[in-house]
Amino acid sequence: MRQNTRKSSPVLFSISAGLYATSFLFSQPPIPKNSYYPTFFMAASPFEDPSPAYPTNFFATPTLTPIPTSTPTPTPIPLSPQPKNRPSPDDLAPLFEQWGRAYGADPQLLQRIAYCESHFNPGAVNGPYGGMFQFHPQTWKSEREKWGWDSDPSLRFDANESIKTAAAKIGSGGIGAWPVCGRR
Repeated sequence: MRQNTRKSSPVLFSISAGLYATSFLFSQPPIPKNSYYPTFFMAASPFEDPSPAYPTNFFATPTLTPIPTSTPTPTPIPLSPQPKNRPSPDDLAPLFEQWGRAYGADPQLLQRIAYCESHFNPGAVNGPYGGMFQFHPQTWKSEREKWGWDSDPSLRFDANESIKTAAAKIGSGGIGAWPVCGRR
């Protein structure tokens, strides 16, 4: 009787181990796509190389579907409080007289400046300047604090307060605040 002298070779062993591993892969149930394991680590088929030199989708990030949201529309804020009824020059004449006499300013000069700066519009705005006499908020604040009055810049758009402040400024020598409109 002849003994089997054939020895297993390492190549034969690796082929049989490979066949065993392949049969193991085919005997496992497929992993669902929504499972815990990310799909970019799995090959598309058992015969595809799962680790190419540069994985094509290794650095892929999941694509998120944007969820539409309601974007709030900003409410426009008026730059200045617009008077509902714009006063006429005839309505303003008594105020020019009253405050001009009270602070030693010429009422005619007050009217000329108000017409030149805003056409008698208490709601006029030009950049940071506002009101009938186009006061800058800082000028308004400092002038009103000097007289002990409320220094709220929104008062620039009140015809009475604007005329009173301009008359006080002009009466105390502040005609230079209106270099163009204040010329005689």
